[in-house]
Amino acid sequence: MGSPTVPVVTIVGEGGVGKTALALRCLYDVAQGENSKYDAVIWASLKTKTLTARGAEEIRESLISTLSLVQTIVGELGNPNPSKDLPELLEEIIGYMADFRIFLAVDNFETLTDFALRSFLSRIPVGSKVLITSRVGLGEIELRYKLDPMDIKTS
Repeated sequence: MGSPTVPVVTIVGEGGVGKTALALRCLYDVAQGENSKYDAVIWASLKTKTLTARGAEEIRESLISTLSLVQTIVGELGNPNPSKDLPELLEEIIGYMADFRIFLAVDNFETLTDFALRSFLSRIPVGSKVLITSRVGLGEIELRYKLDPMDIKTS
């Protein structure tokens, strides 16, 4: 995904066009590849609702803040009790990403309302990657892939 000089790739598109499905497919391909160049693949979703036969329902224990997202990522990287503050946790993730080749995917990134992760994303070490799905792009720190709605035959 992307070139070695662009560590952040964002799949951007309207709701329901398949951003999450495409991201998951990419992650499965990376994780199950015989010659994967990553030491770990991590998925974190900021999705707060799911569509059921009864309509839209809240997802219990969903990640709803930058801190909960970062604590979850640190937990997946091996720290089961991340209790530091946000800047320290972000530094811990950068350390892991520098020492190991980490492929991190964050789904529904647009739900975050603060910009605390922008500086973090601009510092991803060479060898690690971040894949984001979002309804809006991040700007100059990403390689953006716009996903348009598919026609019936393609989907």
